[in-house]
Amino acid sequence: MKRTTSRSEARQALFKPQAAAAEERKRLELANVEDLTTFVVESAKFDDVDEWERDRLKRLRADAEVRRQKHRVNAGRALQAMRLRGESIASIAPQTGVSTVVVRGFLQAAAFDASAGALDGEVGSAESTAAASATSGESTLGGGVRTGRCRRPVEL
Repeated sequence: MKRTTSRSEARQALFKPQAAAAEERKRLELANVEDLTTFVVESAKFDDVDEWERDRLKRLRADAEVRRQKHRVNAGRALQAMRLRGESIASIAPQTGVSTVVVRGFLQAAAFDASAGALDGEVGSAESTAAASATSGESTLGGGVRTGRCRRPVEL
């Protein structure tokens, strides 16, 4: 600092570095406020992702169960068609590669769907469903069958 006998010059000489330091502190504080604001908003969004994920998984599980039930019913209708042609559950089971318990489960799913459809006014023919799947070349039980009781898929 320059030596001076004037009080006003001395004050101005001391004020300049303090003003510059104060301006730098103000700039840093504004930057900190901006970063803290971003942190608060983003951390709240971070917590919301868990809730979004739970809701999404819940919907996904519900959609998967609807799809499973649709396939379960279609498989059961194909087995119903076999039963209508005179096949017994005991003779169907070895042909499908699953136990009689699993065959009964599929038949029950189809019967329950038919009774629910009758209540809704939608009665479908198991024979026509089985015939349609046979003519389209798709195998109702192709690729394996999994139910709650059958732990491993059975290749056909």
